[in-house]
Amino acid sequence: MKIHAEANSPASTPTRCGAPAGNRNARKHGLRGRKLSREERYIANSTTAFQRETESAVIERFGEVDLYRAAVIQSAVRHETRAQLIGRWLRVAEEQGEKLTLIDRANLLKQLSDASDARDKCLERIGLDKPVSAHGPAPWEHNALAVMQGAGGEPKTTKDTSQAGDVP
Repeated sequence: MKIHAEANSPASTPTRCGAPAGNRNARKHGLRGRKLSREERYIANSTTAFQRETESAVIERFGEVDLYRAAVIQSAVRHETRAQLIGRWLRVAEEQGEKLTLIDRANLLKQLSDASDARDKCLERIGLDKPVSAHGPAPWEHNALAVMQGAGGEPKTTKDTSQAGDVP
């Protein structure tokens, strides 16, 4: 005897968790742990590309992505995501005609700047703050290093011969 599953049986129809599609109660705020809304997916795509490029640069420079560098890259990605979200919030507010006070706008711009600075500090911590040439340091870097070190290998110091009353 063969048993056929009915078309309406729970085993044959996929079930969806959460609120039904289109339900306004499904999203109470825009602050989710890891997922961005549909309107913000371009940010996720952009930061994923940023993460891949950063990992490729680390592999090219150091040969592998160790645990520490992976954690710092993840922090850089989160700071980049934060910066892009704040930029989006500013754009959306303008597009919707919301009048942000000067203080609110300045606070958002400061947060955007802080996020960008934090991202750059992460890149500096993993050694990606300076470009590397395939032929060693750039000529201007080599010449500047030679001038700073002088002939004896120690940094040159200039003797201050000015008097207290002299104007430079």
